Amino acid sequence: MLTVSSTPSASRAAVRVYLTAQEILVDNSSYPIARIAENSHVFRTLGLGYANLGSLVMSYGLPYDSDEARSLTGAITAIMTGEAYAQSARMAQIKGPFKGYKDARCSGVEKTAAKDNVEPMQQVVAQHRQEVEKIQRYPKFEYLLATSRECWDEAIALGKKHGYRNAQVTVLAPTGTISFFMDSDTTGIEPDIALVKYKILAGGGNLKIVNQTVPEALTGLGYKGDEIRRIIDHVEAYDTIEDVALTADDAIVKIERAAKGGCGRQRPQAGAPARVRLRLQGSPRNAQPALHRAPQGDERGPALHFGRHFQDRQRP
Repeated sequence: MLTVSSTPSASRAAVRVYLTAQEILVDNSSYPIARIAENSHVFRTLGLGYANLGSLVMSYGLPYDSDEARSLTGAITAIMTGEAYAQSARMAQIKGPFKGYKDARCSGVEKTAAKDNVEPMQQVVAQHRQEVEKIQRYPKFEYLLATSRECWDEAIALGKKHGYRNAQVTVLAPTGTISFFMDSDTTGIEPDIALVKYKILAGGGNLKIVNQTVPEALTGLGYKGDEIRRIIDHVEAYDTIEDVALTADDAIVKIERAAKGGCGRQRPQAGAPARVRLRLQGSPRNAQPALHRAPQGDERGPALHFGRHFQDRQRP
């Protein structure tokens, strides 16, 4: 399950341990057909990955589809893959590189572009290092980006000396079932489809799955103890975060009232476009009538503000 600490050394250590375990399993596993078994031993491809990314992004109070979330995701994925290739090179120092590294024909292909895969493999790793510099920057995650650079620099240096034990080290799988056993709130790299989900069991009955990241996310968004407890109680009772009333001054503002400028704590400023405030709720279906009725005090038209964690969106 994906977690990120203020010091990524623990995450890097976890990558080394799990990649080594997967490498050991290559020679101790069974395969469905001979061709797959042969390629698995020739290239020793592994599939280290992660789950729970959606909840990790949520815990920071970030929208899933945002530059900040992409910065976080890019950095931690780069750390995982870079450290995995570095560990693969360390294992190559002891056990030697995968067979196809120095012999391109060992997999049964007669006509190959080159006699070995040394240069192509090193080029692939070098290209990964170049892509690290294209990861979106966000001050809060600069330390992760710096760590990813270290991982890839080490992977390149070790690979030039020893080669790589594995032709591939990572793959981001959907983790649709195993994530539940890992107690993850979200699967793979996907956002959460709902805060409360029901899984129909093959033997009958339902399994209720409640996202446990909500309190942490609300804290990150600036909500306080009583507000968080009210929201959590509402989610547990109604399986949704919509229509939560916090206090009389900070309750959900109805669309009709918001369209007239009664926006609770956040009243429209002079000269600013009319805003429809939908605290913790809102969808295109219920926002459309408000947009039509909102005062047109600005040539840019009305805007929507969906909670504290989304920026104001101007309607075209």
